[in-house]
Amino acid sequence: GWDMTSRYYNRCDQFLPIDLNSYLYKYEKDFELASQILGERSEEEKWHEKAKERAGEINKYMWDDTAGMFFDYGYAYGRKSNFLSLASITPLWAGFATEYQAKRIVEKLNKFETPYGLTITAKESLAKPIDLSKIQTRYHPAIEEIVKPKQWDYPNIWSPLEYQAVIGLLRYGYTDEARRIMENSVKAHAAAFRKFGTFFEKLNGETGETGSGALYGDQQGFGWTNAAFYRYVQILDALESGQNIYKTAAPQEPPYDLAILH
Repeated sequence: GWDMTSRYYNRCDQFLPIDLNSYLYKYEKDFELASQILGERSEEEKWHEKAKERAGEINKYMWDDTAGMFFDYGYAYGRKSNFLSLASITPLWAGFATEYQAKRIVEKLNKFETPYGLTITAKESLAKPIDLSKIQTRYHPAIEEIVKPKQWDYPNIWSPLEYQAVIGLLRYGYTDEARRIMENSVKAHAAAFRKFGTFFEKLNGETGETGSGALYGDQQGFGWTNAAFYRYVQILDALESGQNIYKTAAPQEPPYDLAILH
């Protein structure tokens, strides 16, 4: 998960995350489908209502129509965050965003997109430099630690959230945007592999080199990078050949094909 990040302003326990709630919505929809398959009508209705209620609450507290984006909700302050991250795009992956919301979100892709993929947060959301000249020296290290970019911040590219953004774009019909991001990501990771002989857990979105900001360095041979790379190649090949890459499987149909299922 998001270990070191500026997203919560060092107060993560005071926010309700938009991505966590998107995942919970997805689980509830999965439980609804599982109940349908098992013929458990009352369970199916229960999970349907839970998912519907959650989607309503997310839209009430986390959608910002002025900004055209979903945000984390700071329940301790009674207001939404304005920190831009790829977590804000997970409602497209989960499928509860409206067509209007999807359109508004896609308009913000340029805040994340680089020639190497999508950065995990927007550059504009990084903390602004602080003048420490009038602050006692002993407090400088703590303040610098809080405001400096961390590994789950711009300019790093993280495959899991980028992949979910791509799937969300495909789900809502933004195929050209999804294709462009996948192609750039595949090229970037292939170039890094040729140079270093391995995949990495993250890349630098400004340079295409290995990522930065971690306490333990950039990890090699990383599973989610490998999986996203492989999946992007599959999807790009399918798009090239005109296959239907997104559909909802029938309850009794094993998803043996390339269908992107949710």
